[in-house]
Amino acid sequence: MKKIILGGAVSLLALSIISGCGNKEEGKKKEAVKATVQEVKGEKNTKKNTDNLEQTSFKILETIKQFGGGTVNLNQEIKTPGSFYVSEKNGNVFLTIRDDMYGNYREVSGNLEKWKSISDGFENNYLVGQYPRGYYFFDIENKKITSGHFYFSNTNTQGQQAGSVPVNDLYLVNTSKSEGFITPDVENRYALYVDGEKILDFQDIKHIMSRVPRQTQSLYESKVFVDIKQKKMYFIGENTNEINQLDLGTGKPLFATGEMKKIEINDNSSTSIIGDANGDLYVVQSGDKVIVSLYDHNLDLVAGNFEVPVQNPKDVAVSVTSSELHIWDMYMFELDPTIELIRVSKSFSLTGNKEDNQKIVSEVLKAGSKKDKETFRNYLVNDFGEEAKTHLEEVFFGTNFPSYEIVDIVKSDKVLSFANLPAGAELETYNATISLKDNGESKRLVISVTLYKEKDGWKVLSFDESN
Repeated sequence: MKKIILGGAVSLLALSIISGCGNKEEGKKKEAVKATVQEVKGEKNTKKNTDNLEQTSFKILETIKQFGGGTVNLNQEIKTPGSFYVSEKNGNVFLTIRDDMYGNYREVSGNLEKWKSISDGFENNYLVGQYPRGYYFFDIENKKITSGHFYFSNTNTQGQQAGSVPVNDLYLVNTSKSEGFITPDVENRYALYVDGEKILDFQDIKHIMSRVPRQTQSLYESKVFVDIKQKKMYFIGENTNEINQLDLGTGKPLFATGEMKKIEINDNSSTSIIGDANGDLYVVQSGDKVIVSLYDHNLDLVAGNFEVPVQNPKDVAVSVTSSELHIWDMYMFELDPTIELIRVSKSFSLTGNKEDNQKIVSEVLKAGSKKDKETFRNYLVNDFGEEAKTHLEEVFFGTNFPSYEIVDIVKSDKVLSFANLPAGAELETYNATISLKDNGESKRLVISVTLYKEKDGWKVLSFDESN
């Protein structure tokens, strides 16, 4: 274990450094085109403390023009490609696409290198038939629902189905674990199922479920998201242009000044929502352009109005990984439907001018070991752009450095104690687990950063690293 105690000041430097982009794809297809890094700053809610403004940035990490290397219409049987839905599982993609000519759905599996399999058409009518939804499918017969998943190698073959659940009404939802469904339970309660298991049940004291879209007739929609850990459900209200929240622990919606708290959107039909592992909520609005905003669990704005350039902004799908938001759109290339992927990340930006920021980071690097420097090399390039190569990279790094993947970033409940700090000092600690590959050898590194809050912002107090 190595511990470095620092005196340099930086606003949320820990997160700026350790929340860089996810796994870099090297030597992939020519269609994997890197976009220019873009940033836009959003403001957190500052009503309680206007002296300490945290700024959050979105970044476009990469634009892949032809995901899968070619058309998604593998058998050329999709006559009129319509809206679609995407989920990711173990590095693979499962895409549900509607054929507007026949009104049915097809399931396609693939990855960055190639599309693998396409299914026959799935037919359904409310509470009857088959409902494919990304990696999962739901089969309803005789008012009982079973669920399972698709095989990557052959989407006409489905995995073992979970036990049947009686269903008289049905809400298809996204959750922080995977796709799931909600159905009425006993005694005026509702139950949430994921992978065929009841995850939780809840009351609906204010009869809010009547406002929640069922999504059974629009399998491509992402208008309901359940954060299982926080027991909160976010939804775009049926026939409204607003997003609300239902607390599944209390059975009551989130209120503000006596009214249901809401996020106002431009258009219900062209808006998608999805949450991440940190409890934040992405709102993606499409149409003439694609605009991304980020809200916390109280529906307060964290960062907003970030435009993501895409080939076709009229209709997009969304998914998340542990550290990224993925925007998918479909456009015609050589008269065939083609999928484009834009990888977007959020990061906490440094305050102050660029020259001061570079000086601060330089001092941090000098305090760390060589391995620390190599680990953070790419983060600096992501956070500071091409100028980092001139001002920082050439000074501190050699030509060889390990590839890496951020496994997880979490806020720690345990905060180290330090001498010579004033009573009641506010400290926060963040831990990042990083997987390194150096000369074919895999290693894991845990970086722990402790921050100290002063009047003029957060300062880095220390960081530890251990294998």
